[in-house]
Amino acid sequence: RLASGQVGIVLDGGFFNRGGFYEFKLVGRDGVNVVADAHIAPSPVSWSLAKVSGYRNQATGSAISSFAQPVVLHPDLRSAPTRLSLATRSLNYGDLVIGEGAYLGVSPQGSIKLESWAQLTMLGTLEAPAGTVTLSRPANRAEELYNSDIIAFSEGKQSESIFLGADSRILAGGTTKLDTAARVALDAGLSADALRALYRYKGEVLAGGSVDVDAGLGYLVMAKGALIDVSG
Repeated sequence: RLASGQVGIVLDGGFFNRGGFYEFKLVGRDGVNVVADAHIAPSPVSWSLAKVSGYRNQATGSAISSFAQPVVLHPDLRSAPTRLSLATRSLNYGDLVIGEGAYLGVSPQGSIKLESWAQLTMLGTLEAPAGTVTLSRPANRAEELYNSDIIAFSEGKQSESIFLGADSRILAGGTTKLDTAARVALDAGLSADALRALYRYKGEVLAGGSVDVDAGLGYLVMAKGALIDVSG
């Protein structure tokens, strides 16, 4: 909730789980603040016909919501990974802050992108297994259609940084992804040991992802204890 006199928009963590959206791009002109202990992990909803009998007999033009079941598929069964992008667009007030204990996560091979035109402070956790994490403070605005001028160097801009707090975690390590048949069998109640005995526990081992940090005209500051992990 915004304090009295503030202008902007407030979104709760559940916002990212409503509907079937796989990608979110949020831009706050004068700043973006993910509050302490917030949890953001997009979980798109899909329509399933797996346990619906007679769906072939539905009349043309019927609303799918009238007979299909809304489900959140396991990441192994989704058609694409999830992506999350947060950005600011003000040189004077455009700070981007990820508060202490906050968690931003995407599914395997997904991506998280944080871009600030001013200070970027990361005190929480970013997780993109076998995916990509990008933190940047661009030195130019080439992608801005109506404002592509190079950001002028100044002592003020130089003093800004990408700051990773002592408890910050950027996690893009490797992971595993089961094939569709194995995941469906597990969801149906079979155990992993049973599938192994039948040589049906199959999938893919995904290598560690990547982390790209570009502080632009400022600095990268990592407090003791900050972690960047792309192992695997």
